[in-house]
Amino acid sequence: MIKLNHKSLDIKKLFRKSLEAFPDLIFLVSHDGMYLDYLGNEKNLFVPPEEFIGKKIIDVMPRNIAKLHMDAIRKTLETKQMQTLEISLPIRGETRYFEDRFIYFSKEHIVAFVRDITKRKQAEQKLRKSEEKLRKFNQNLEQMLNDRTKELKESEEKYRFLFENSPIAMGLANSEGQMIDINKILEEQTGYNLEDFNNIGLQASFVNLDDRTSLYEVLEKYDRIQDFEVKLRRKNGTEYFALLNIDVFEVKEEKRFLSTMRDITERKNAEQKLRDSEKRLFTLLDGLPAFIYLQAPDYSIRYANQY
Repeated sequence: MIKLNHKSLDIKKLFRKSLEAFPDLIFLVSHDGMYLDYLGNEKNLFVPPEEFIGKKIIDVMPRNIAKLHMDAIRKTLETKQMQTLEISLPIRGETRYFEDRFIYFSKEHIVAFVRDITKRKQAEQKLRKSEEKLRKFNQNLEQMLNDRTKELKESEEKYRFLFENSPIAMGLANSEGQMIDINKILEEQTGYNLEDFNNIGLQASFVNLDDRTSLYEVLEKYDRIQDFEVKLRRKNGTEYFALLNIDVFEVKEEKRFLSTMRDITERKNAEQKLRDSEKRLFTLLDGLPAFIYLQAPDYSIRYANQY
C-alpha cells in the first residue's frame, strides 16, 4: 500500500513524484476505472496517451481485459491488498504479455504497475515446447524399449523352444567355461546334468586332454569350431565319438559359447568295420594264385595283390 503523506498534495503530482523512478508502465486509475495519468515508455502502450487519458478502461481495452481490470480494481479498493493479473495484448502486430499489479493508493484511486513479461513468457513457451518434445521423445523411447523388450521376450521364447526341442545335443557356456544351460538331448547322451558339468568341469569329459587343448587353441584363433572330432566319456564311464561345433556370440558385452554335439560312434564303428572287412578281403586276395587288381573309374590302380 502507498501512503499519502500530505492531504493537500495534488494527487497527480504525488503519483509522479512517488513513482517516476520505476521502470514499469504505471497508471493512476480512479475507483470507477478512469485513466488519470501514466508514467513509462509510450512504445509499450496499447494505444497512445491521447486515446486513453480521461477515458474509462471499459472504453479503451478489449472487453475481456477491461472486465478483469475492473474486477481487480474493485477488489483492491475493498481489501487494500495488491491484486495481480497476467494478460496478453496485440501491440504493433505482435502478441505482448504483461503482468498487471493493482495497488491501493487512496480510497478513490489505485496505481496499476504494468510490466512487460513477453520475453519471460516466450522463454516459458520455449521451455514447454522443449518439455513436450522431451516428453514425446521419452514416450517414443519407452515404446521402443517396450517393443524391443517384447521382441526380446519373443526371441527368448523361440530360442528356448528350439534349444529344448532340438534333436541335437546343445549346451551354452560362458567365457570361463562354466555351463549356463544344456538341453535334454545333451543330458541324455552324456548322462551329465547341468550341475554335474559345473562340478566336474568340461575337461573331465575328454578322454584325451590333448584334444581339449587343440580345441581351445582353434577356438581362440578363429572364434568358432566346426566339425571337430573328439573322443568323450559319459558319466557312466563309457566312451564315444562326437562331432563338436561351437559358435561364439556376445550378450551384454560378455562372450557366450553355443555348442552342438553329434554322437558319431555308430558311424565310426561302421567305418572301422569297413576297414576290417577290406583288410580281410585284401588278405584273401593276396593268397590267390592269380593277378588281381582294383581299378578306379579314372583308371587309376587302387589295389593289386601280391601275385
